[in-house]
Amino acid sequence: KQSLVANDLKAFVAEAAMPRLTALDVSGKRFTDSVVVALAKKFTTIERLAIRNNGGLKEDTIVAFARAAPRLVALDVDVRLGSLLDRLASLATATRGAGACSLLRRVAYSGAWYNAGYFNSTHLLELPQRFPELEELELTGLCIGRPAQQLRSPTFARLRDIKLDSVVPFGAGYNATPGEEGLAAQGASAEALLRRVIDNAPTLEEFLFAARGNYVSQREYKEGKRTPPPPNLGAALAAAHAPFLVAFTLGGFATSPRCFDAFDAP
Repeated sequence: KQSLVANDLKAFVAEAAMPRLTALDVSGKRFTDSVVVALAKKFTTIERLAIRNNGGLKEDTIVAFARAAPRLVALDVDVRLGSLLDRLASLATATRGAGACSLLRRVAYSGAWYNAGYFNSTHLLELPQRFPELEELELTGLCIGRPAQQLRSPTFARLRDIKLDSVVPFGAGYNATPGEEGLAAQGASAEALLRRVIDNAPTLEEFLFAARGNYVSQREYKEGKRTPPPPNLGAALAAAHAPFLVAFTLGGFATSPRCFDAFDAP
């Protein structure tokens, strides 16, 4: 297999002749959507695509690339996720016929947390049905809904590695410091989601779950308010069973002994 990081994309598109290219990373270069479309037409054998920090590419462009690359199994992007994943999931049926499922095994979003706000915990819990082959998932800035909105119990049948970084628990203030009620809501929503993932990912090996820090505005700081304590995860992992978990990272949350009471992991 060949892998490539393009420095001069225009020259690369014009001159490259790599009919068996399977991995392409074109992150960090500012170029137009038309260049990405040209790449898609040139390299239809791509299986792994990383396309981040490119100056605001359109969602349509990423979908066009995926449509031209039927073998695509790994996608690293920083465009807003919401409808992008919906469209990628339906692309399998559109290109391969009724009943076809997406082949994506890795999805990673590494953009700003405030853009990932268009993708929330409800969307997360729908992923097993839309991407049954999913093995690796990395999200920055996931917005967590109320615990009552997380009652689905999907099964991530193949998920091995999930990283949820800078998550925004329900009740977290974007421009204000949360009070006691807000902190309680944050803890409850994060606790519910953490347990959903652990309980419904039987093959999980690595898990990172980290919160975005609570915000204290300049006005509030002048009024004497200070950064509140992190939300507490309660008994999120009590009696949980994770037989293959070998790496578990928590960040930005408070825990107590009861959080890990009878937690069954290697």
